[in-house]
Amino acid sequence: MFRKILVAGLLFGTPVHAAEIGLALTSVHYGPYDDPADCPTGLAMDAREVFLKSLPPDQRQSFEERDKRVGSQAMYLSTVLSNRRTADGSDTCVNPTAYEDPPMPTGQAKVSDGLDLDGGDTVRHCPHQEFASPKGAQGIDNQLARLMACIRGVRKSDNLKNQNSDAFIRTETAVTLIVIGGVDDARDDADVTVSIYKSKDGFIKDGAGKPLPDATMRADANAAFHAETRGKIAGGVLTTEPVNILMRDDRGDYDVRGARLRVALGADGYAEGIMAGYYDVAAFWESWSKRSNQQRELGFSCPALHAALHRLADGYKDPATGRCTAISSVFNMTAVRTFVTRP
Repeated sequence: MFRKILVAGLLFGTPVHAAEIGLALTSVHYGPYDDPADCPTGLAMDAREVFLKSLPPDQRQSFEERDKRVGSQAMYLSTVLSNRRTADGSDTCVNPTAYEDPPMPTGQAKVSDGLDLDGGDTVRHCPHQEFASPKGAQGIDNQLARLMACIRGVRKSDNLKNQNSDAFIRTETAVTLIVIGGVDDARDDADVTVSIYKSKDGFIKDGAGKPLPDATMRADANAAFHAETRGKIAGGVLTTEPVNILMRDDRGDYDVRGARLRVALGADGYAEGIMAGYYDVAAFWESWSKRSNQQRELGFSCPALHAALHRLADGYKDPATGRCTAISSVFNMTAVRTFVTRP
């Protein structure tokens, strides 16, 4: 009976004593970015492009002709060499500071969705150019958008990074669950609890592979993926206080410090919103450097990306070094209503 009341209340938008609302994230996306103002000088070069441009014209032509003969299904000799350009022959993704690539272009747009994360604090944060929101709010912090905006695989026209992430979430048991507790009114409640877990289960999907609402999923007891915070619901939109969140990614983990959620709870059983916070630099690099062939797939070079990441990092300044250890970030999220069995 309780579940029927909860579902009916959300479907028709009527105030109910819902007690608890569960969500399962169906996507966590970088961008994707599509503002024409982002990359006036073009997109980032991948490692192979950087390598070929560094060669004398005759050697470059020789590599390009060989690659055409070999075909796209084989391992290109030029790709192998481009990944191992360091003096000792080690992979540039493993040792990105051993080789200096031309700086990669970063986003130049001035508008981004997100939140003011630092409140203008320049003591604990590094100076950076802030965005305005689409509605004109100032002080939006999203340096991740600058870092990612000119990488082909995160542009809307390609979007391979997000496609890979979606496939991982929907085929593996790496789903993140959100439980909103203490709900007196599913549309407006000034004080709710918000619990975050990793799921032990995958989705129940329709014939097209779309996750269906109102399934039951079990929360994993792994404390590393469990977080607790408070929030409020206003007009059907959940916002939360900052909390450190760890979630699975297809290449590593999203380790986001001081994360805040803003999620619109749809009447049809689906929800969408953003997660804004500071992505730990080491966790980001672990994810993006794990496979050197990602450079070719997504369109970047590890040395150039590593340099840009540390140049743009703006959060959680290390008092000893003065360098920031995290980068302000905004992720777009979608979710489906779910009954959650807690550990």
